[in-house]
Amino acid sequence: GFPMHPHNVDMVGLNPAAVILDSKDPCENLLTDLKAGNITTVVIDRPDCLEADLIVVPCFGWQAGRESEKLFGGSEFQLLRGDILKLRPPSPPEAGEGIVVSFGGEDPFLLTEKTARALAQFPGDIPTIFIIGPDFLKHRKTWPPESLKQVNFQIIETGDPLESILPGAGLLITAMGVTIAEAHVLGVPVAVLANYQSDQNTVKLLVDQDAVEDLGFHLDISDENLKSALEAIWNDVEKRKRLASQGWR
Repeated sequence: GFPMHPHNVDMVGLNPAAVILDSKDPCENLLTDLKAGNITTVVIDRPDCLEADLIVVPCFGWQAGRESEKLFGGSEFQLLRGDILKLRPPSPPEAGEGIVVSFGGEDPFLLTEKTARALAQFPGDIPTIFIIGPDFLKHRKTWPPESLKQVNFQIIETGDPLESILPGAGLLITAMGVTIAEAHVLGVPVAVLANYQSDQNTVKLLVDQDAVEDLGFHLDISDENLKSALEAIWNDVEKRKRLASQGWR
């Protein structure tokens, strides 16, 4: 979170470790300056930056090849905050109540809205919380649209951390990302609606472990079919228990 200045003489010779996350600059440019100052470098989520001292790719389904002995990654390297881990129950919980919908900070394909249209057709009154990411309203000036305002959804736009919302939920609906790992830690069953076709291989790995329910690639599923798929998983309490337990393990 602090700016790194290659010409800051106070850093030269101290050999601190610089961790590069989500850099907008070419990774190689930063590495050149940092290495000139004898600064150990750790690069996150950029497996192509092989000049770093350590490269970590915290990603479901990713496996390091033989490019470098300094390259690590995969599900076991997920970066989870301590406040999430503190809430991990000592054993897999029973199936919880209510649905939480979260498609990240931006939700580029408006899957929040697609999911809302499907859930609006559910019979009964299932408590449902929608987490609206900080960049979602760039696509929509207001949300929900008029057609959904009569539905009893709770909408959170304040950026509340999920750890205050997820525990005890009966189902999380989300896309491929670290939120799945957070739900697994908390013992919450997960249904995945993929943003990208390329996510499907990773989703399949988790499905094969009975750790998530696959709702498919968003362009391949209609609102009506999504409603049917969500209704089926919600009504199958035993399956949600199994997903929660397998994810937790």
